[in-house]
Amino acid sequence: MKILHCIASIDETDGGTSRSVPLLCSAIAAKGHRVELVHTNSPSPVSLSETDFFKIKTFNQDLWLKPLKGSKALRGYVYAATPDLYHGHALWQFPVHYMARAAQKKKIPYVISPRGMLEPGALKFSSFKKRVAGVSFQNKNLMLAECLHATGELEAKNLRRYGLKNPIAVIPNGLAVNKFNEFLEKGKFTGNHTILFLSRIHPKKGVMSLIEAWAELESIYKEWILVIAGNDENQYEKKLKLQARKMNIAHRIRFVGPVYGDKKKELFRNSDLFVLPSLSENFGIVIAEALASGTPVITTQETPWEDLVRYKCGWWIQADKNALVNALKNALSLESEERLDMGRRGNQLVMSQYSISSVSDKMILLYEWIVNKSRKPDFVYC
Repeated sequence: MKILHCIASIDETDGGTSRSVPLLCSAIAAKGHRVELVHTNSPSPVSLSETDFFKIKTFNQDLWLKPLKGSKALRGYVYAATPDLYHGHALWQFPVHYMARAAQKKKIPYVISPRGMLEPGALKFSSFKKRVAGVSFQNKNLMLAECLHATGELEAKNLRRYGLKNPIAVIPNGLAVNKFNEFLEKGKFTGNHTILFLSRIHPKKGVMSLIEAWAELESIYKEWILVIAGNDENQYEKKLKLQARKMNIAHRIRFVGPVYGDKKKELFRNSDLFVLPSLSENFGIVIAEALASGTPVITTQETPWEDLVRYKCGWWIQADKNALVNALKNALSLESEERLDMGRRGNQLVMSQYSISSVSDKMILLYEWIVNKSRKPDFVYC
Protein backbone atom coordinates (compact mmCIF):
# COMPACT_ATOMS: atom_id res chain seq x y z
CA MET A 1 0.00 0.00 0.00
CA LYS A 2 0.95 3.63 -0.49
CA ILE A 3 0.04 5.80 2.51
CA LEU A 4 0.48 9.55 2.85
CA HIS A 5 0.55 10.83 6.42
CA CYS A 6 -0.05 14.51 7.13
CA ILE A 7 0.61 16.51 10.30
CA ALA A 8 0.96 20.23 10.95
CA SER A 9 4.22 19.99 12.87
CA ILE A 10 6.79 17.57 14.24
CA ASP A 11 8.33 20.16 16.53
CA GLU A 12 9.69 18.36 19.58
CA THR A 13 8.09 20.97 21.84
CA ASP A 14 4.62 20.00 20.61
CA GLY A 15 4.38 16.91 22.78
CA GLY A 16 3.98 13.19 22.19
CA THR A 17 2.33 13.33 18.77
CA SER A 18 5.46 14.84 17.21
CA ARG A 19 7.34 11.71 18.29
CA SER A 20 4.73 9.00 17.87
CA VAL A 21 3.71 9.85 14.29
CA PRO A 22 7.20 9.62 12.71
CA LEU A 23 7.83 6.44 14.69
CA LEU A 24 4.59 4.92 13.39
CA CYS A 25 5.46 5.90 9.81
CA SER A 26 8.88 4.29 10.13
CA ALA A 27 7.48 1.04 11.55
CA ILE A 28 4.83 0.73 8.82
CA ALA A 29 7.37 1.43 6.08
CA ALA A 30 9.77 -1.13 7.55
CA LYS A 31 7.09 -3.77 6.90
CA GLY A 32 7.10 -3.17 3.15
CA HIS A 33 4.64 -0.32 2.61
CA ARG A 34 5.35 2.95 0.82
CA VAL A 35 4.95 5.69 3.42
CA GLU A 36 5.40 9.42 3.16
CA LEU A 37 5.01 12.06 5.88
CA VAL A 38 4.33 15.69 5.00
CA HIS A 39 4.44 18.54 7.53
CA THR A 40 5.21 22.24 7.79
CA ASN A 41 8.55 23.56 8.97
CA SER A 42 9.18 23.47 12.72
CA PRO A 43 11.69 25.45 14.81
CA SER A 44 12.89 22.28 16.57
CA PRO A 45 11.89 19.16 14.60
CA VAL A 46 12.20 15.81 16.35
CA SER A 47 15.23 13.69 15.59
CA LEU A 48 14.41 11.49 12.62
CA SER A 49 17.27 9.04 12.97
CA GLU A 50 14.69 6.25 13.27
CA THR A 51 12.96 7.12 10.01
CA ASP A 52 15.19 5.71 7.26
CA PHE A 53 12.34 3.63 5.86
CA PHE A 54 9.99 6.39 4.78
CA LYS A 55 10.06 9.68 2.92
CA ILE A 56 9.48 12.96 4.67
CA LYS A 57 8.73 16.32 3.07
CA THR A 58 8.81 19.67 4.84
CA PHE A 59 6.92 22.69 3.51
CA ASN A 60 7.32 26.33 4.51
CA GLN A 61 4.36 27.98 6.17
CA ASP A 62 2.93 31.01 4.38
CA LEU A 63 3.42 34.15 6.41
CA TRP A 64 -0.25 35.17 6.49
CA LEU A 65 -1.35 31.63 7.35
CA LYS A 66 1.16 30.89 10.13
CA PRO A 67 -1.39 30.93 13.00
CA LEU A 68 -2.97 27.82 11.41
CA LYS A 69 0.28 26.50 9.92
CA GLY A 70 -1.07 27.04 6.43
CA SER A 71 1.09 26.26 3.40
CA LYS A 72 0.02 26.55 -0.22
CA ALA A 73 2.95 24.36 -1.19
CA LEU A 74 1.80 21.56 1.12
CA ARG A 75 -1.75 21.97 -0.14
CA GLY A 76 -0.62 21.58 -3.74
CA TYR A 77 1.42 18.51 -2.88
CA VAL A 78 -1.36 16.59 -1.15
CA TYR A 79 -3.77 17.48 -3.98
CA ALA A 80 -1.31 16.08 -6.54
CA ALA A 81 -0.51 12.92 -4.58
CA THR A 82 -2.06 9.55 -5.48
CA PRO A 83 -1.86 7.37 -2.37
CA ASP A 84 -4.09 4.42 -1.62
CA LEU A 85 -5.01 6.15 1.63
CA TYR A 86 -4.40 9.44 3.46
CA HIS A 87 -3.89 9.58 7.22
CA GLY A 88 -4.09 12.93 9.03
CA HIS A 89 -2.97 13.59 12.59
CA ALA A 90 -4.34 16.29 14.95
CA LEU A 91 -6.94 18.98 14.31
CA TRP A 92 -7.73 22.69 14.07
CA GLN A 93 -4.93 23.59 11.65
CA PHE A 94 -4.80 23.72 7.86
CA PRO A 95 -2.48 20.83 6.82
CA VAL A 96 -4.91 18.04 7.76
CA HIS A 97 -7.78 20.14 6.33
CA TYR A 98 -5.92 20.29 2.99
CA MET A 99 -5.44 16.53 3.14
CA ALA A 100 -9.10 15.85 3.87
CA ARG A 101 -10.31 18.13 1.07
CA ALA A 102 -7.89 16.50 -1.38
CA ALA A 103 -9.14 13.05 -0.38
CA GLN A 104 -12.77 14.10 -0.73
CA LYS A 105 -12.17 15.60 -4.16
CA LYS A 106 -10.24 12.56 -5.44
CA LYS A 107 -12.48 10.01 -3.70
CA ILE A 108 -9.52 8.47 -1.87
CA PRO A 109 -10.26 7.15 1.65
CA TYR A 110 -8.74 8.90 4.62
CA VAL A 111 -8.28 8.34 8.34
CA ILE A 112 -8.08 11.08 10.96
CA SER A 113 -6.38 10.69 14.33
CA PRO A 114 -7.66 13.59 16.49
CA ARG A 115 -4.80 12.98 18.95
CA GLY A 116 -6.78 14.09 21.98
CA MET A 117 -7.97 17.37 20.50
CA LEU A 118 -11.65 16.43 20.91
CA GLU A 119 -11.32 15.55 24.58
CA PRO A 120 -13.70 17.61 26.76
CA GLY A 121 -10.81 19.20 28.63
CA ALA A 122 -8.97 20.11 25.43
CA LEU A 123 -12.10 21.66 23.89
CA LYS A 124 -12.31 24.13 26.78
CA PHE A 125 -9.09 25.84 25.68
CA SER A 126 -9.63 28.44 22.92
CA SER A 127 -13.20 27.15 22.75
CA PHE A 128 -14.57 29.97 20.60
CA LYS A 129 -11.86 29.55 17.94
CA LYS A 130 -12.48 25.79 17.90
CA ARG A 131 -16.22 26.25 17.45
CA VAL A 132 -15.56 28.57 14.50
CA ALA A 133 -13.09 26.11 12.97
CA GLY A 134 -15.52 23.25 13.56
CA VAL A 135 -18.33 24.96 11.71
CA SER A 136 -16.01 26.24 8.96
CA PHE A 137 -14.23 23.03 8.02
CA GLN A 138 -13.26 20.66 10.82
CA ASN A 139 -16.58 18.93 11.54
CA LYS A 140 -17.21 18.11 7.87
CA ASN A 141 -13.70 16.69 7.49
CA LEU A 142 -14.22 14.48 10.53
CA MET A 143 -17.67 13.24 9.48
CA LEU A 144 -16.46 12.25 5.99
CA ALA A 145 -13.43 10.27 7.21
CA GLU A 146 -13.54 6.59 6.37
CA CYS A 147 -12.46 5.86 9.93
CA LEU A 148 -11.33 7.74 13.03
CA HIS A 149 -8.41 6.57 15.12
CA ALA A 150 -8.55 6.78 18.91
CA THR A 151 -5.62 5.84 21.11
CA GLY A 152 -7.84 4.44 23.85
CA GLU A 153 -11.42 3.56 24.77
CA LEU A 154 -11.87 6.83 26.67
CA GLU A 155 -10.99 8.85 23.57
CA ALA A 156 -13.33 6.69 21.47
CA LYS A 157 -16.19 7.46 23.87
CA ASN A 158 -15.43 11.17 23.62
CA LEU A 159 -15.46 11.03 19.83
CA ARG A 160 -18.99 9.60 20.06
CA ARG A 161 -19.88 12.29 22.60
CA TYR A 162 -18.76 14.90 20.07
CA GLY A 163 -21.38 13.45 17.70
CA LEU A 164 -19.20 11.48 15.29
CA LYS A 165 -20.73 8.29 13.91
CA ASN A 166 -17.81 6.99 11.81
CA PRO A 167 -16.14 3.66 12.51
CA ILE A 168 -13.51 4.12 15.23
CA ALA A 169 -10.30 2.11 15.46
CA VAL A 170 -8.85 1.91 18.98
CA ILE A 171 -5.08 1.54 18.64
CA PRO A 172 -2.64 2.87 21.27
CA ASN A 173 0.45 4.87 20.51
CA GLY A 174 3.56 2.79 20.14
CA LEU A 175 6.96 3.04 21.75
CA ALA A 176 10.44 2.08 20.57
CA VAL A 177 10.73 -0.14 23.63
CA ASN A 178 14.26 -1.34 22.89
CA LYS A 179 15.58 2.18 23.43
CA PHE A 180 14.17 2.25 26.95
CA ASN A 181 15.33 -1.28 27.72
CA GLU A 182 18.89 -0.24 26.95
CA PHE A 183 18.69 2.14 29.90
CA LEU A 184 16.71 -0.22 32.12
CA GLU A 185 19.27 -2.99 31.64
CA LYS A 186 21.90 -0.74 33.23
CA GLY A 187 19.97 -1.07 36.46
CA LYS A 188 17.16 1.06 37.80
CA PHE A 189 18.53 3.86 39.96
CA THR A 190 17.25 3.75 43.55
CA GLY A 191 17.54 5.97 46.55
CA ASN A 192 17.31 9.31 44.74
CA HIS A 193 13.80 9.94 46.11
CA THR A 194 12.65 11.89 43.09
CA ILE A 195 9.08 12.58 42.01
CA LEU A 196 9.04 13.49 38.31
CA PHE A 197 6.56 15.48 36.29
CA LEU A 198 7.50 15.59 32.59
CA SER A 199 5.13 17.05 30.03
CA ARG A 200 4.19 20.38 28.49
CA ILE A 201 3.97 23.06 31.18
CA HIS A 202 0.30 23.81 30.52
CA PRO A 203 -2.76 24.22 32.79
CA LYS A 204 -4.46 21.09 31.43
CA LYS A 205 -1.56 18.94 32.62
CA GLY A 206 -2.55 19.51 36.25
CA VAL A 207 0.89 20.58 37.39
CA MET A 208 -0.53 23.35 39.63
CA SER A 209 -2.50 20.68 41.54
CA LEU A 210 0.72 18.69 41.89
CA ILE A 211 2.52 21.66 43.44
CA GLU A 212 -0.37 22.27 45.85
CA ALA A 213 -0.50 18.58 46.79
CA TRP A 214 3.26 18.51 47.33
CA ALA A 215 2.92 21.51 49.66
CA GLU A 216 0.81 19.34 51.97
CA LEU A 217 3.37 16.54 52.04
CA GLU A 218 6.87 17.95 51.64
CA SER A 219 7.38 18.47 55.38
CA ILE A 220 6.63 14.76 55.97
CA TYR A 221 8.77 13.33 53.16
CA LYS A 222 11.82 15.54 53.62
CA GLU A 223 14.15 13.28 51.66
CA TRP A 224 12.04 13.60 48.50
CA ILE A 225 12.23 16.28 45.82
CA LEU A 226 9.80 17.19 43.03
CA VAL A 227 11.33 17.66 39.56
CA ILE A 228 9.25 19.47 36.93
CA ALA A 229 10.48 19.06 33.36
CA GLY A 230 8.94 20.16 30.09
CA ASN A 231 8.48 22.89 27.57
CA ASP A 232 6.90 26.05 29.01
CA GLU A 233 3.75 27.28 27.25
CA ASN A 234 2.63 30.91 27.48
CA GLN A 235 4.95 31.51 30.45
CA TYR A 236 2.85 29.27 32.68
CA GLU A 237 5.99 28.17 34.50
CA LYS A 238 6.26 31.66 36.05
CA LYS A 239 2.85 31.16 37.69
CA LEU A 240 3.94 27.78 39.03
CA LYS A 241 7.14 29.19 40.51
CA LEU A 242 5.23 32.05 42.09
CA GLN A 243 2.78 29.59 43.69
CA ALA A 244 5.67 27.48 44.98
CA ARG A 245 7.22 30.57 46.61
CA LYS A 246 3.88 31.56 48.15
CA MET A 247 3.58 28.08 49.66
CA ASN A 248 7.22 28.15 50.88
CA ILE A 249 8.20 25.01 48.96
CA ALA A 250 10.29 26.50 46.14
CA HIS A 251 13.41 24.91 47.69
CA ARG A 252 11.79 21.45 47.32
CA ILE A 253 11.01 21.80 43.61
CA ARG A 254 13.44 21.81 40.69
CA PHE A 255 12.36 23.19 37.32
CA VAL A 256 14.72 21.72 34.72
CA GLY A 257 13.14 22.88 31.45
CA PRO A 258 12.61 20.71 28.36
CA VAL A 259 14.57 17.47 28.04
CA TYR A 260 14.83 15.19 25.02
CA GLY A 261 16.46 12.00 23.82
CA ASP A 262 18.84 10.19 26.14
CA LYS A 263 18.66 12.95 28.76
CA LYS A 264 14.93 12.35 29.05
CA LYS A 265 15.39 8.59 29.36
CA GLU A 266 18.00 9.12 32.08
CA LEU A 267 15.60 11.42 33.94
CA PHE A 268 12.89 8.73 33.84
CA ARG A 269 15.32 6.04 34.95
CA ASN A 270 16.67 8.12 37.84
CA SER A 271 13.21 8.91 39.20
CA ASP A 272 11.35 6.84 41.77
CA LEU A 273 7.85 7.98 40.82
CA PHE A 274 6.25 9.65 37.79
CA VAL A 275 3.18 11.87 38.21
CA LEU A 276 0.94 13.26 35.45
CA PRO A 277 -2.25 14.68 37.04
CA SER A 278 -3.68 15.65 33.64
CA LEU A 279 -7.14 17.13 33.19
CA SER A 280 -7.32 15.81 29.62
CA GLU A 281 -5.20 13.19 27.86
CA ASN A 282 -6.09 10.96 24.94
CA PHE A 283 -3.13 8.66 25.59
CA GLY A 284 -0.15 10.15 27.40
CA ILE A 285 2.97 8.80 25.69
CA VAL A 286 5.06 10.01 28.65
CA ILE A 287 3.20 7.52 30.85
CA ALA A 288 4.26 4.67 28.57
CA GLU A 289 7.82 6.03 28.57
CA ALA A 290 7.89 6.18 32.37
CA LEU A 291 6.60 2.61 32.66
CA ALA A 292 9.08 1.38 30.05
CA SER A 293 11.80 2.96 32.20
CA GLY A 294 10.66 0.95 35.21
CA THR A 295 9.07 3.91 37.00
CA PRO A 296 5.65 3.52 38.68
CA VAL A 297 3.06 6.13 37.71
CA ILE A 298 0.32 8.24 39.27
CA THR A 299 -2.14 9.65 36.75
CA THR A 300 -5.79 10.57 36.54
CA GLN A 301 -8.89 8.89 35.19
CA GLU A 302 -8.89 11.58 32.49
CA THR A 303 -6.22 9.41 30.86
CA PRO A 304 -6.81 5.91 29.39
CA TRP A 305 -4.49 4.16 31.85
CA GLU A 306 -6.70 1.82 33.86
CA ASP A 307 -3.94 -0.74 33.19
CA LEU A 308 -1.98 0.88 36.02
CA VAL A 309 -4.43 -0.73 38.44
CA ARG A 310 -4.88 -3.94 36.46
CA TYR A 311 -1.13 -4.59 36.29
CA LYS A 312 -0.35 -3.14 39.74
CA CYS A 313 2.18 -0.66 38.41
CA GLY A 314 0.66 2.64 39.53
CA TRP A 315 -2.34 4.66 40.71
CA TRP A 316 -5.28 5.71 38.49
CA ILE A 317 -7.09 8.42 40.44
CA GLN A 318 -9.78 11.06 40.20
CA ALA A 319 -8.58 14.41 38.90
CA ASP A 320 -8.66 16.32 42.17
CA LYS A 321 -6.08 17.43 44.70
CA ASN A 322 -7.26 15.23 47.59
CA ALA A 323 -7.00 12.08 45.49
CA LEU A 324 -3.54 13.17 44.40
CA VAL A 325 -2.42 13.79 47.97
CA ASN A 326 -3.60 10.32 49.02
CA ALA A 327 -1.91 8.61 46.06
CA LEU A 328 1.35 10.42 46.76
CA LYS A 329 1.16 9.35 50.41
CA ASN A 330 0.68 5.73 49.36
CA ALA A 331 3.50 5.84 46.83
CA LEU A 332 6.05 7.61 49.01
CA SER A 333 5.31 5.40 52.01
CA LEU A 334 6.29 2.22 50.12
CA GLU A 335 9.65 0.60 50.53
CA SER A 336 12.02 1.16 47.60
CA GLU A 337 11.82 -2.50 46.62
CA GLU A 338 8.03 -2.33 46.44
CA ARG A 339 8.26 0.59 44.02
CA LEU A 340 10.88 -1.28 42.02
CA ASP A 341 8.51 -4.26 41.74
CA MET A 342 5.79 -1.95 40.47
CA GLY A 343 8.25 -0.52 37.95
CA ARG A 344 9.15 -3.98 36.68
CA ARG A 345 5.49 -4.83 36.16
CA GLY A 346 5.01 -1.54 34.31
CA ASN A 347 7.93 -2.32 32.04
CA GLN A 348 6.47 -5.74 31.24
CA LEU A 349 3.10 -4.12 30.44
CA VAL A 350 4.64 -1.74 27.90
CA MET A 351 6.84 -4.43 26.35
CA SER A 352 3.85 -6.71 25.76
CA GLN A 353 1.20 -4.22 24.62
CA TYR A 354 2.71 -0.93 23.49
CA SER A 355 5.69 -1.81 21.32
CA ILE A 356 5.71 0.06 18.01
CA SER A 357 5.90 -3.27 16.17
CA SER A 358 2.57 -4.54 17.52
CA VAL A 359 0.94 -1.10 17.13
CA SER A 360 2.03 -0.80 13.48
CA ASP A 361 0.65 -4.30 12.79
CA LYS A 362 -2.76 -3.11 13.95
CA MET A 363 -2.56 0.06 11.88
CA ILE A 364 -1.71 -1.96 8.77
CA LEU A 365 -4.73 -4.21 9.41
CA LEU A 366 -6.87 -1.08 9.61
CA TYR A 367 -5.52 0.22 6.29
CA GLU A 368 -6.08 -3.16 4.61
CA TRP A 369 -9.68 -3.24 5.83
CA ILE A 370 -10.29 0.20 4.33
CA VAL A 371 -8.33 -0.16 1.06
CA ASN A 372 -8.71 -3.86 0.25
CA LYS A 373 -12.08 -4.47 1.93
CA SER A 374 -10.57 -7.23 4.05
CA ARG A 375 -12.14 -8.53 7.26
CA LYS A 376 -12.93 -5.83 9.80
CA PRO A 377 -10.41 -5.94 12.66
CA ASP A 378 -11.85 -6.59 16.10
CA PHE A 379 -10.47 -3.26 17.36
CA VAL A 380 -12.69 -1.30 14.92
CA TYR A 381 -16.09 -0.27 16.28
CA CYS A 382 -18.86 0.78 13.90
